[in-house]
Amino acid sequence: MRVRLFSEYRGVATPAALLIAARIANMLLGLAVIPVLLTFLGTEHFAAWALLLALGAAFSLLELSMPPTYVRAVAPLMHAGRIRDARQVTANALCIVFLSFGIASVPLIAAASLLVKAVGLPDGELLSATELVVFVFIASSLRALLQFGSLKLNAARKFGALATSSFLQSFASNLAAALAAIISGKLEYAVIAFWAAQLLALTAVGLATQLTFPDRETEHVGPSRSGMRELLKHALPLQVYDWAQVVSYQFDKFVIAALAGLPAVALYEVGNRSVLALRSIPASGIDSFLATAAIGQADRESLWREYLRIRNLAAIATLVFIVAPLAVSPAMLYAWTGGVGYEARWIFMCLSIGAAFSIAALPAAAMVQAAGRSDLQARAAIVSLAVNVPLSFLLVVYLGPVGAASGTAVAMSLGAVLLIVAMYRAYGRRAGDASAEIRNSLPAMSFFALLCCVTWFFCEAWVQQLPTNGATASTRATATVIAMLGYFSLLSALILTSLRRESAEWLRRRLASIRPDGRH
Repeated sequence: MRVRLFSEYRGVATPAALLIAARIANMLLGLAVIPVLLTFLGTEHFAAWALLLALGAAFSLLELSMPPTYVRAVAPLMHAGRIRDARQVTANALCIVFLSFGIASVPLIAAASLLVKAVGLPDGELLSATELVVFVFIASSLRALLQFGSLKLNAARKFGALATSSFLQSFASNLAAALAAIISGKLEYAVIAFWAAQLLALTAVGLATQLTFPDRETEHVGPSRSGMRELLKHALPLQVYDWAQVVSYQFDKFVIAALAGLPAVALYEVGNRSVLALRSIPASGIDSFLATAAIGQADRESLWREYLRIRNLAAIATLVFIVAPLAVSPAMLYAWTGGVGYEARWIFMCLSIGAAFSIAALPAAAMVQAAGRSDLQARAAIVSLAVNVPLSFLLVVYLGPVGAASGTAVAMSLGAVLLIVAMYRAYGRRAGDASAEIRNSLPAMSFFALLCCVTWFFCEAWVQQLPTNGATASTRATATVIAMLGYFSLLSALILTSLRRESAEWLRRRLASIRPDGRH
């Protein structure tokens, strides 16, 4: 008897696996940088670092959702060999991004000093807090323009090259920030090093992409108003979804800074950054599905089968990268940053719940984008925003950073469910089909959830015996071993459960093929 675990997912898993492998490497490096920054910058400047990174994410809203819109538009053109049309889309997208950042630069730079006062960002020796905000804005605008090299790799489905470029950007920026913090101990040097390295890496990727896809046509292709309008027609509804993502993972930091102070931001950032890192692993793989979905619109039955495969992979990835780490989170967070990490475990738990729902909705988001129904994504995002902002403000007052994380989890979960239901209806499918499949998986899911709960309580009881205010290298090393043992034990249980399910299905098919006379 041959049992091949998840063999039916090979077609969609290959590109996803390449991007996931790069993201895991990036995640490990990014998580390793956090304790370095906490140690060499101090709690207050680390919190300021977190806020400046959040500003970079907020400034990315000025891209007007061009990255996914560009991939959706260019992927079918490159697949069909229509290089000139792809160049035209590139010119239109670049022009939109350039105009967006240019128009927004004056009011945003003028408001920088007000933002600095509101959240209490500290001045540095080299640059003031206001100058740092302006620097981050300029760097964000350059990143928005330089990223089209990576986006072209995505559209062309060159996932090996895309994975390499993704790793190069993250590796260069995080390593540069860590070295700058160790050498100087200054916030502004770490920020400058981070952005300078990322921009250099993006430039290198852009040049490599140009060599991969050489432009042999001499005819100049400039932006067109009609082409820009067509891109914006799809992109602007998506922008609402991007707002919801920024609010979910970045907005809380500014609310906490204004209402609870910078030290509370440092605590929130530890929990938030770890969830973001874990979520980015499956998210980076699922991103590869957008180009496939855009190309497959002509045969929606085949596309739907591809969707079911990527959706099931997303569910597996959620168990592996969100649920299992959550089960060992008390020991994992203590091993990572000591007492600060352990105090952030409830923030981590709340945000992990929201992240699990958002990952489940990512394949649905690719489907509606590919079908030109970004309005469905916008509607779900509007509901999420309407719930998140007031709930976070309210709960921060009573529960502090944990309240902000709780409000975000509720809003993300609600938005994800609404998006999935809307996508099913848009493709003429019954939303009840998804709930029926969930019910069929309840026994296995319940068993795995029970194991996760037992593991969490064990880790929590063990870490409570340790000194949270003075974590030593030995206690953190022991916590690392405990977390790894618990994590890999859960993965083994998940694999064994899957093997038993596949074995049972194989046996059922074999029995069904046997005739009453005992023959096959």
